[in-house]
Amino acid sequence: MKSTLKLAKRAGLAGTVLFLMGGALSAGPLEWRFELTPGPDIVGPPGSTISWGYSITNEDPDFWLVPLSLDADLFQHGTPNAIFDYPILGPGQTVTGPLYELAWDPAAPLGFVNSGRFTITSDYYSDDPFNGGFSLFLESQRDANYTATVGDAPIIPEPATGGLLVVPGMVALVWWRCFRRS
Repeated sequence: MKSTLKLAKRAGLAGTVLFLMGGALSAGPLEWRFELTPGPDIVGPPGSTISWGYSITNEDPDFWLVPLSLDADLFQHGTPNAIFDYPILGPGQTVTGPLYELAWDPAAPLGFVNSGRFTITSDYYSDDPFNGGFSLFLESQRDANYTATVGDAPIIPEPATGGLLVVPGMVALVWWRCFRRS
């Protein structure tokens, strides 16, 4: 009798889960977006560290999106480091943050390009997983292609350099105004 009761409870729980999953599936495909920010193509000189950020949008109006894993293709002439924070997204929420960084080797050849793909695998939950939500076992993946190029960095003057040019400019302006009056 007890085993029959346990079996009935298990069947009821399984039926509830299947009902919820069937409702989610019949409502249409669960959608989410994954994009690289500021963009997929990054350039940095040898010895520098470059990085990608992400934007993830949970487009489902009812269920929570929970990233499970981040994978990347292989990198050469550099040391990769995943800095993804695995955010949990409520219905309709968008989150941005750091994704991955690559420290170029000091001897990395100019013009060398790493290209590949980042892949995030996520699952949907019935509610906030930290508040009793349970997995709907609807794992899906999104990819974003990237390129990382060893190149010359743009020359950006130090802020103090601009200050050094102000003094001679002021002297020239005063000298010009003084001689203009005479």
